[in-house]
Amino acid sequence: MGITKAEKLPDITRQSIASELILEIRDSLVESSKSGQAFKVDELVDDKTFHNMQQRIRTQAKKLGMNASVRRAKEEDALYFVAIAENIKDNAKDLDLSYEEI
Repeated sequence: MGITKAEKLPDITRQSIASELILEIRDSLVESSKSGQAFKVDELVDDKTFHNMQQRIRTQAKKLGMNASVRRAKEEDALYFVAIAENIKDNAKDLDLSYEEI
């Protein structure tokens, strides 16, 4: 085993479930930033799963140079998120994410 310098990280590919999920998150964030559309992630039945997904979304948003507002709908076992512009980050709590169907 050894450690060497690398020129860059490899691109994310669709070789695993985790990387496919990351690509879906990134695609959703890009679309959200263009359209203002919110997205929903279902089947987050426990706190750990919710917090992991929330962190993934925020991390990918940061990598794309944007922010994301993330909300939990515990009664639905769901997480809602939308990309927000940097200049309205402080007003994210005022965003309306009350979509009936996404």
